[in-house]
Amino acid sequence: SQWTSNFGGPGQGDVNFADAKGNAITTDQTGNSYATGYSFEEANGNDILTIKYSAIGEILWAVTFNGTASLDDEGNGICTDQSGNIYVVGAAQNNESSYDVALLKYDSEGILLWSRIYYSDGGSREDKGLGIALDAAGCIYITGYTTNTDLYTDIILRKYDSEGNVLWTS
Repeated sequence: SQWTSNFGGPGQGDVNFADAKGNAITTDQTGNSYATGYSFEEANGNDILTIKYSAIGEILWAVTFNGTASLDDEGNGICTDQSGNIYVVGAAQNNESSYDVALLKYDSEGILLWSRIYYSDGGSREDKGLGIALDAAGCIYITGYTTNTDLYTDIILRKYDSEGNVLWTS
């Protein structure tokens, strides 16, 4: 292998790497790599964690996203666009038993540009984002599942423009 990055012990800055898990990885045109997953934060439970690495494996930045309920959140998919922006899809817990789909957009420096939350059935059931892709026009596609009132799940596919506006849901 060319390089390995492993985190343990005290966190860097305000991010706790002592209990972190990676769920997805991608690269950009310049050889940087990105990972998303979650890290445990004492006050907030799990927060979505996104890390940018240089082409030689040095950490360039690490950021967390804490959903509105300050409970367990997770990043499950990640991709980049031609401009160097980073998109993360996952889930943000909105109460003790329910999750909403979370979509995040960061700039190349790790600054959160916007976040979008999607839930079905009034937000009282589990909805999670699991995969993400971009098309040549810069539109964002996410997939995952929603839970219906009968407690069965359905696959969800949503298309957003680059500003996070929903174009359609299927």
